[in-house]
Formats: sequence, structure tokens, C-alpha cells
Amino acid sequence: MTNNQNFIARGGEMGMLTRAKNWDQTAVGPVAKWPQSLKTTLGIVLNSTFPMFLFWGPDLTCFYNDAYKPSLENEGKHPLVLGEKGDQALIETWNFIGPIIDQVLLGGDARCIEDQLLSIYRNGQIEAVYWTYCYSPVIGENGKISGVLVTCNETTAKVQSMQKISESEKRFCNTVRQIPLGVTILIGPEFIVEMVNETYLQLVDKTEQDLIGKPLFACLPEVKDVVLPLLTKVLKTGTAFHAKELSVMLHRYGKQERTYFNLVYYPLREDSGDIYGIIVVATEVTAAVKIKYALAESEKQFRNLVMQSPIPMAILRGEDYIIETANKVMFEVIWRRKENEVLGRKLLEVFPELNDQRYPQLLREMYLNGQNYKENETVSYVDGDDGVKKFYFDFIYTPLLDTEDIVSGIMVTVKDVTEQVEARKRVEDAEERLRLATEATELATWDLDLQTREIIHSPRLALIFGHKKSKKISHKQLQSQIHPADVHEVVEKAFDKAMKTSIYKYEARIIKHNLEICWIRTQGKVFFDEYGKPLKMLGTLRDITEEKFSQQILQESEQKFRLLADSMPQHIWTSTPQGQFNYFNKSVYQFSAMNEKQINEVGFIEIVHPDDRTENIKQWLHSIATGEDFIGEHRLRRHDGLYRWHLCRAIPKKDGDGNIQMWVGTSTDIEEQKLFTNELERQVKDRTAELEQKNSDLEKMNTELESFTYVSSHDLQEPLRKIQIFSNLLRDKESENLSQKGNEYLSRMRDAASRMQTLIKDLLAYSRTNFTERVFAITDLCELIKEVEMDFSEIIEEKGAVIYCNDLHELPVIPFQFKQLMFNLIGNALKFTKPGTKPFIQIIGQIVYGYPLGTEIVQPHKSYCHIKVTDNGIGFDSEYKTRIFEVFQRLHGKTEYAGTGIGLAIVKKIVDNHHGYITASSKPDHGATFDIYLPELNGL
Repeated sequence: MTNNQNFIARGGEMGMLTRAKNWDQTAVGPVAKWPQSLKTTLGIVLNSTFPMFLFWGPDLTCFYNDAYKPSLENEGKHPLVLGEKGDQALIETWNFIGPIIDQVLLGGDARCIEDQLLSIYRNGQIEAVYWTYCYSPVIGENGKISGVLVTCNETTAKVQSMQKISESEKRFCNTVRQIPLGVTILIGPEFIVEMVNETYLQLVDKTEQDLIGKPLFACLPEVKDVVLPLLTKVLKTGTAFHAKELSVMLHRYGKQERTYFNLVYYPLREDSGDIYGIIVVATEVTAAVKIKYALAESEKQFRNLVMQSPIPMAILRGEDYIIETANKVMFEVIWRRKENEVLGRKLLEVFPELNDQRYPQLLREMYLNGQNYKENETVSYVDGDDGVKKFYFDFIYTPLLDTEDIVSGIMVTVKDVTEQVEARKRVEDAEERLRLATEATELATWDLDLQTREIIHSPRLALIFGHKKSKKISHKQLQSQIHPADVHEVVEKAFDKAMKTSIYKYEARIIKHNLEICWIRTQGKVFFDEYGKPLKMLGTLRDITEEKFSQQILQESEQKFRLLADSMPQHIWTSTPQGQFNYFNKSVYQFSAMNEKQINEVGFIEIVHPDDRTENIKQWLHSIATGEDFIGEHRLRRHDGLYRWHLCRAIPKKDGDGNIQMWVGTSTDIEEQKLFTNELERQVKDRTAELEQKNSDLEKMNTELESFTYVSSHDLQEPLRKIQIFSNLLRDKESENLSQKGNEYLSRMRDAASRMQTLIKDLLAYSRTNFTERVFAITDLCELIKEVEMDFSEIIEEKGAVIYCNDLHELPVIPFQFKQLMFNLIGNALKFTKPGTKPFIQIIGQIVYGYPLGTEIVQPHKSYCHIKVTDNGIGFDSEYKTRIFEVFQRLHGKTEYAGTGIGLAIVKKIVDNHHGYITASSKPDHGATFDIYLPELNGL
């Protein structure tokens, strides 16, 4: 490189290319001849970091630096355009830049063009690019313009970005204009309308000319009071404002209107963060709010309707059937619960009894299909504060839908038809009972249209007339079967009478097809219209053939009865169940000389003696009331005025069910018997007085005798004691002086005296059982028996006897008498023993009832203490089991066993004094058993 090339010593790649290029063949010539202005300018270009292009000389030879090189690219014009003429090197853009260069060359003024669109060849293709150019003239040494320096910058990326931003803004504006929301942009504190979309214009009934560039409240002054404070706050605080259903008054479409908007006031900020405006996004909800208010009012009215409705109603919400509301009648009549017990709670928790009924399934199906459901006369059981109650309901389930037509609740409407259903059931039951009663009474029913003569009848009517049960018979056919003799005299006359009285009834004969004649009874009623014209007749019909035959038999029987009654001498009469006399036989008329009319007028009671009438009537009324037979005696007045005694009897005649049909009575003359009876009663009375006097005398004698016996027993014991004393002295002191025969007589005398003393004691004991006071006391029987054992202790020890006594009950007894009883029984058991056998006496007791004992003395349902005394002695023959209880009865000789024969009589007497019963049983050599039965509550 020579010194002439120092100006291009650097310059990067383009500097190197410039230095390396052979410029001799170019329009600018060798480098050495280049003017200084070219060198200086070229040095600036090559060393600049900004893209520069230099056109020099008349041919506008091209120079450019590394910064411009990327715009030409390696595969494009770089480096071919270096040193080439401008119109040749940049032919594709010369038609645009050529004129500009010419202007700079001619005018000498610099020209700048921003974001110029050019088509250049780059990357093997023509591309559209954007450049910002500055075309500056370069003054040569001669003071004239020698070239044009182009300072440029490719702005394709910037322009494309700006285009994208512009496109985005355009799309945003189009979107804003087309969005179905009202949008406007307000700038500054005056809220100048910068942009507004069509929807907003429609909301406020304005045009763009009315709003763009103008303060908002100059155009919409009616909203200033509401909106200005809100916008001001957003502008000052930078906090967005959201509102739902904001209410403002708007003057639009020729009228002042209350409107509602959902809106957002959002602040717009500069890059610095300063707020310069507000974007308003609004959507009108006036219609929805009005609908909501209307719905709320409607719901309020609906709730008022529900609450005031006389029909029970309730609303359930959700799939848990929460009770939201219910009216008063539902609470008080159906649920019978208080509101705080029900509202807000689950239906099936409040009324768990519904789980066992069909309602849970019905409610679930309602939620699934969303269709109305109704039922009539459904049985339901509801548990209220007063318990479970049975209802019959007509009910409707109506689904309540939300805004998305999804079931959100159920309205329940209930009609309590319990009374109607039960009343209908009662009617149905009554109809069924009537049908059964009709069938049971063999009644047929019929319904005759008096205008058309068409008749509807039950199947039984056909049977009665001799037809098959299923046959339908016309009215004419029925009339044809009436017996000819009864058509005019009975049926037609009954019909004529019914047209006047409305009551239709008769009894007539019919002839069946087999010529059998039967009787029928029909009863009916005629129905007339408002003008008195007969419309129809309803009635029943029954076959009374058997009844007629029975009446005939009854009449024949009554005739026989009357004939028989009239032939009898007794007075015979009959009466109704109420006691009204309706028949007397001839004997009554002959006796009283009164005829039937006279008796009917004055009554049968008229011939009864006045002194007997009151009692007679009293007995008669009692029999009528109770149905009991009437029996009484009274005096009846004969035709000659004399009264004669009569025995009157009456018996009721009853049907199969026991109901009295009539009374049949007789009155028989007992005058002679009455006289005889009176005489007999007089004689009996006299005889009774005589017997009473004799009985009194006998009782007095018995008393004296008993007193004598008692006194004698005591007085006789004194000489006996002296006999025994002197005989004992003779035995002890004079026995040796007496002969053997004398000692034998002395021994017999002593034994006789001893027996006499025992007899007197026994007689005294027996006498005591009659005369001593009978005072009962609760006594331990075992203690009494122990006392008796002590009395016999020496004999018991001597004979080695054993007495066994179980735990006997305490019993009300006369203590000293019961001790005497046991003393005698145990004494006999110790006395009448078998030789070589130790006596064994067993005494056991238990409580029993009287009915198994089978004796008249014992009361069947009374409790008794059964005491059994058993020994192993010599026993006795069973034929003496009753005789042994009699006084002075002995079964053995006085030399065999000592005794008086009074002991068991005393026992029997004591048992009688205790209102008890005693029996004995035995076999010879097998001991004896005494069974004693004493009342458990004796004497208490």
C-alpha cells in the first residue's frame, strides 16, 4: 500500500476490498488521481459504523462500508457493486433512488427519507425492504458537488414491528368495535372520549360524532352524579373499579329510563406508570335485573300464596330434601310440628317414618326425570307431636328448576282427603253391607223408568219370576206373569195410589212358566221432577210364598188354639210383648158377664180386686221387663159381684233368637184351695206355737239335766275318794286278817271305784265340751303335743314308745280342748298296743282344700289343716269306724283294756266344736289312723 492509500488503511473488509481493487479501469481512475475530497469522504465511510453508501463522479461510482454490506449479502451484490456505476449496480432500485440523487446533485440540498420501501436482490431473490436514507451532497475541490453520500439504516424489522403493532391495534379496535360489550376510552381528568365502540353507542343512544373528542359528561350529563366519583377515584388511586347491576338514569330513545350495568373502570398507564386515562367496559343487565326483581317479586308473591294457601304446601331443596318453607296449614294439620323443629332440616330426618313408605323413591325419581308427579288417595303415616296419624292424601310433586333447567327443589302440594276417603269407604262398606243384607234377605231390586218403561233389575228378580239368573226381563214380561185376579185389584190400584203418595207397595201372586203360583211383596218409591211429573220408581221385591204359607198355617193354628181355649174352664188370654191384652177366651166373658168391647174399654184389671191391683201390676211389669214367667194370686170379680181367688200364670213365647213374640196366660179358680190352705196355715200356726212351747220346756229340762250331770259328777267324786281311801287302808293294814276271798272282794271294790272315778271324769270332760266358752287362739300345735307327751312320760318310758311329730302349722284352736283331743288319741295309741311291740305314733299335718274330701261338712273352697294321727297298735275292724265315736262304745272287755268308752266321743265333740271333720280307718293288727280336718281360719 502506498502513501496515497493511507486513507483506506483500515475500514475493515470493505477497506481491504477497496485497496485490492484495480481502479484503473473504473470511472474514478487510479487511486493516485483521486481528489482529496473523495479520499476524505471515503475514509469517513469506510471507518463508520453506520451503513453508508457513496456515489462519486459523473457516473456515480459506488462505494460502501462494512456496516452496509449485510444489506447486500454475500450471495447478492456484494462485492460486485463496488466501483460499479450506480445505475448499473443498483438497477432494481434505481428508479426510486436515481431521481433523489439527481435532486441532491442539482439542488445541493440534503434529502432524508424514512422507512422507504425498496425491492432489492438479496439472498438470491428480490426482497422488499425498508430503509431510512439521508442523501447529502459532497463538495469537491472545485466547490461543486462531486458526489452524494448516502447515510442509511435498514428499518425493515422496525417497520415490520410497527406494522404488526398497527395491525394489532387495528385488530384491537375492530375487536373493540365488534365486541358485544360497551367499551370506551376516556383520557385525562376531563374524561375526553378517545374511542368508543358501537355497542357503547347503542347503550347510551349516541353517535361517534356525539362523543369522540368530547368530555363524557358533556354528552351524558344525567350520569355525572353517579359515575364521576367512581371515575375520579380510579384516576387518582389507579385501582380498578368493578360493579354489578350499577343503577343509573339514562336519557335514551326519547325517554328517561332506569338502567342497570355490570362494568369495569380500568386505569390506563404510561410507560412511566402515570395514569393517563380509563378504559370503560360495560354490559347492560337492565332486562335481567328487572326479570330478577320481577322473579323476586313473583317469588315473594308465590311464597305469600304458599303461606296463605288453605292447601298444605311445602318446598324442599336439594337432593337431601331440605325443608325450605311450608305454610301454616302444613305445620298445624299435616306435620303437627313447630317451625323450629322442621325448617332447614332434612325431610327424612324430621319424619323418619317416611323411609318405610314410598316417598323417598318418589322424590328420587322426581330429581332424576324432572317431571310432575301426582297421586290420589295415597295412605300416609305422619308422626307429629301428638303421635303417628294416618292420612289419605291427594298430592302433587312439582320440580323447581334453576337457570340451567336443572331440578333444584320440589314443591309439594297436599290435599288431605282423609275424611272424604273414610266417608266413601263407609259408604262402600254400607253399600256392601246393604248388598249382603239384600242377598241375605233374598231381596231383589229394580229401577223403572216411568217414561220409557225400561226396567233395570238385580239377578235375583229373574230367579223369583222363574227365569235364569242371567236373563234380563222387560217390564211388560213381568206384568204378564201377575195373576189375572191381582192385576186390577192389587197392582193397578197400588200404582194409582203411588202416583198420589209416592209410596208403592203391594202383595200379589205371580205365575211361573211351570204354572207354579208364588206370592211376591214389592215396595218402592216414585220420584217426580220439579213440575210434579213422575220420572222413575225404585224399589225392592221379595218372594213371600213361604211366609204366606206360614201365615196360613199360623191362622189355622190360631183357630185351633181359640177353639181349644174356648172349650176350657180356665180363663185364657194372650198379650203383645209389651203387655197389651189382645185375646180372652169365652170363659173370661162368661165369668165377668162382660163382652169383648167392654173389656177392651175398661181393661182386664178392672175385674181384679182393688187390694190386689198394685201388686198385680208391679209383678206384671217386672215380667215384661225381664222376660221372666209371671205367677201371682189375685181375686177376680164374678158376674154376681163376688170375688174369687185365682192363680194367674203367664209365660213368654219366644222366637229362635230369644225375642218375645207374645205372652200366653191362664187364670185358674183356686177359691176352694185357698180356703183349705188358710185353714191348714191356721192349724200349722197353732201346732207351731205348741211345738215352740214344748221345745222351750225341753231346752229347760236339758239345761237342768246338764246342770245335774255336772253337779252330780262333782258330788259323786267325794264318796268315791273315801271308798278308795278306806279300801287302800284295808289293803295295806288288814290284808293279812282277811281271807283270800275277802282280799278278792276288796280288789274288785277298788277296781270298781277306779272305773267309777274314770267314768265320772270322762262325763265331766264330755260335759265341758258343751258348756265351756269357745275362745279360739293361734296356737303352736307342736307345743301342745309336747305337753301331752310330758303327761304320758312314764308310760312312754315304760313301753319304749316313740312319738313322731312333724312341723305342724300354727292354728286357731280352743287350746285346752285341742290338748284334750290329742291326750285322748295318744292315750288310746299307748293303751291299745300289741304285745311285744313298741308303740310308734306318727302325727303329721298339711294345708289342703276342702273340695277333694267329698263330704258335705267340709266347704269345697275353704282351706283346712289336715292332721293325721297313726299308730301301730291292735287296730279295729273297719265296720266300727263310725261307731267308735259314740258315747259308751267299747270294742274290748273292761278286763282287757281299761276305759269308759267316752274318750273318742269327746274327740268327736271337740272336732265338732272346731267346725271340723274326723274319720277313722283301721284293720285288725295293723294299727289305726285318725284324719282330722280343722279350718285354717277357724274362729277368726
